[in-house]
Amino acid sequence: MNNAMVMVDLETLGTAPDSIIASIGAQGFTIEGLVGDAQELILNRAEQAAEGRTIHLDTIDWWMDQSSEARAMFSQPKVSVRSALNYFSYYVKATAGDPEKAVLWGNGADFDLVLLGSLYDSFKLERPWRYFNNRCFRTLKNLLPTAYKVAKQTIPANLIKHSAKEDAKWQALIAVQLLQTYYV
Repeated sequence: MNNAMVMVDLETLGTAPDSIIASIGAQGFTIEGLVGDAQELILNRAEQAAEGRTIHLDTIDWWMDQSSEARAMFSQPKVSVRSALNYFSYYVKATAGDPEKAVLWGNGADFDLVLLGSLYDSFKLERPWRYFNNRCFRTLKNLLPTAYKVAKQTIPANLIKHSAKEDAKWQALIAVQLLQTYYV
């Protein structure tokens, strides 16, 4: 798909660029709707710690206050980081095309894609997107606050909050509606 994009959501153990990433969620989408199924990769945290990536205690405290459904990822089988990043690269290429054109969205210009890019760098792997194709979901929803309010009312709220897969899907559904408001 040459006009498809990928919404990315991370669940992490900190907020710094070198924080350990617990899970990567991704959902392909176009202005017309979702593309394929949402994906989730639960990453090996010990491998990341061995590369010097960090944990923030305040984030651990925050996780302790989240739902048992959200925290369930911590007991799920983990994938090696290299395998996860290779799969994610494959997913991006299959969904959004070559890295020169692949557009990725994250929730915050300084969070999801920055941390994910840092993880690729830590493991010396090439990112499947270019810096000039980063998009910020938070900016989009703040530019269209009325449309965002309407979209939130029409998207099912029964998704698991702080599940990377569920959050990526929800954000992509909202982005579709907001982009349709702006472009249609």
